[in-house]
Amino acid sequence: MTKYKIITLVALLGCFVPALMVTNAQANIAEADSILTRIGLLQNNVRELSAQLPGISGEDSLIIQYELDYARLKTLDQVFLLIDFLADNKESHPIRPQELAILDKVAPSIVRVEDTIVRNLKDFRPQRKNTQASLKSEFETNLADFMNQQDVLQGLMFKFVKALEKLDLPAAALENHLQENIKDRTRILIGRLRISLKDKRALDERISLPASGDDAVLLRAAQLRVQANVKSLRHLISLMKKLSIDTTSYEAFLIESTGELTTSDLSSGALGRFLNNWFQKMLELTKNNGLDIVITILMILVTLVGFHYLGALVSKIVIASIDASKFKPSRLLRNMIDNMTSRIIMLIGIFVALSQLGISLGPMLAGLGVAGFIVGFALQDTLANFASGIMILLYRPFDVGDMVETGTVFGQVKHMSLVSTVILTIDNQTLVVPNNMIWGNVIKNVTAQNVRRVDLVFGISYTDDIPKVEKLLMAILEEHDMILKRPAPMVKLHELGDSSVDFVVRPWVRTADYWDVHWDITREVKMRFDAEGISIPFPQQDVHLYEDKAES
Repeated sequence: MTKYKIITLVALLGCFVPALMVTNAQANIAEADSILTRIGLLQNNVRELSAQLPGISGEDSLIIQYELDYARLKTLDQVFLLIDFLADNKESHPIRPQELAILDKVAPSIVRVEDTIVRNLKDFRPQRKNTQASLKSEFETNLADFMNQQDVLQGLMFKFVKALEKLDLPAAALENHLQENIKDRTRILIGRLRISLKDKRALDERISLPASGDDAVLLRAAQLRVQANVKSLRHLISLMKKLSIDTTSYEAFLIESTGELTTSDLSSGALGRFLNNWFQKMLELTKNNGLDIVITILMILVTLVGFHYLGALVSKIVIASIDASKFKPSRLLRNMIDNMTSRIIMLIGIFVALSQLGISLGPMLAGLGVAGFIVGFALQDTLANFASGIMILLYRPFDVGDMVETGTVFGQVKHMSLVSTVILTIDNQTLVVPNNMIWGNVIKNVTAQNVRRVDLVFGISYTDDIPKVEKLLMAILEEHDMILKRPAPMVKLHELGDSSVDFVVRPWVRTADYWDVHWDITREVKMRFDAEGISIPFPQQDVHLYEDKAES
């Protein structure tokens, strides 16, 4: 019985599998026909828009051209969708003549659109000279759009070449044409980039920063022109790498001309080639101008050394003038003035040394000003610390060596900059505290005064002799040699506590002797109280017990 079931099952499968294959084939044909229909509709739209274009001008022409470009892109999207479908179903759906006819039109269509863009670029570029200064940036932006369209089209052509290879269709001739086209355009772009960089450098030398008005527009236009050329050149280099074309020299030129280094430059030999070219140029420069270079280096060294000693001398003169004046700054402010004076002089020396190399200081200083504004905006918290540091230096709530308490920090001030203060705690920990946290809190300077009062409290039992205790405490204070006679020490009965009668003991001492006196008096009081039979009571509490007699 089982044998007949198996035979029946095989027979059913034999009928079902061909039917399933027929169904899949029909589904594939339907999907391919659907894509072909959409392509046909889009092609008709392209033909209609192309027919309208010659008879229209002005803004209407721009609108039609935009719609035409959009229709062409949508057509290419559908074509590549068809290519992906054919590649995925290569075994079950052989390419039909109507599909092959579509594929045959792709490359000529891309070339035709690219030729149109190239003609537009040729017509557009000469208008740069006649464009008003205020419109230069807009002009360069439009030109960059044309270049970007050309980049997109060459990327599509590369994608189409790879699609033909997936479909096992001949693509060698088209790939060779693409390679030559990319190489030619790369050579032209390198020339244009050299010219645009030269024009930008000329503008930088002629226009003083910060630029305004037409000068600012011209500089922006020059930057846009360089950026557009660099972007297109990087795109072409990326395509050449995918086509297995050596791009080392092109990448080295990009590094040399723009100073920009990407991760792909590090992985390729472009960086090594750039460094080798730079080294060869340095050797040639040394051979031709060896004596001038040596003299320039000596002048730079002499300038830097001279300004170093000049900074030290000027700093000493400034500090001596401050010390001789009535103005008595804190050690923190004095140290800051000392350091800032020498550093400012040294910074001037560096600028003078750079001028020996022929570097223009005007644009550099202007650039530093702009960079300083940007950095200052980004580092607002640091600027708040800087402002707090200035306030601390001016109002002098503490100085180096003072014991201070601010917020939760207590310790000795070891160093202060305009941004932070270094505090050494009593247990020898170094704390770096932002100045904003110090100035925004209560600052307690423990060592600001030469004389301090030691506040002590001692308790005795309610049964002890109060006059005797007063005389004993005063005697202890008078016998200690570190306690000052003026202001006179004080011993007073302060409070009748829950468990003791409390005396306050308040001697005055030099600030440096505070803790020695505090510890000495505490120890001496305990020893004298024990010797005289005076008790220091523990906290105590009376407990009364009441017997609850139950009613009989």
